[in-house]
Amino acid sequence: MEERSSFVPRHLNIMKLDGFYQGNSCLAITQFEAPFCCKTEGNNKLVSTNLKPHKGKEVTVAWLADHNSGRNSFDTQLSVKGTLDYKEENELTVYQVLLDNHNYSYFTDANVWQISQKVGSNPIVMIGKTSETDFDYEKFSS
Repeated sequence: MEERSSFVPRHLNIMKLDGFYQGNSCLAITQFEAPFCCKTEGNNKLVSTNLKPHKGKEVTVAWLADHNSGRNSFDTQLSVKGTLDYKEENELTVYQVLLDNHNYSYFTDANVWQISQKVGSNPIVMIGKTSETDFDYEKFSS
């Protein structure tokens, strides 16, 4: 059974989230069920376990210049909603989210710093150059 932290970030409480998972403290690598949020902490196996089942389904990939600004602001960010595909390449999982030939995203497990999903919604994958984040989860705790 995976461990849950003792707090749920405030912005995630709005999602009526049951729990918040942290990659390095997950006792078992499992596919989470919505609603959930997972700070990946570089746990590539946890990332692939939670993304691969969505192959052929719609996901949203987002990149934020400032991780603490959130997706609901007018700060610098990119967001692509499209169909997830992936391939294994040299012990690395390379993901593609494709809307059309002009709107797409490519990333690997090592680029994902957070995955979240509301009930009835598609997963949201937060990416960066690495899986490191300066997002202040404590600041947003209830």
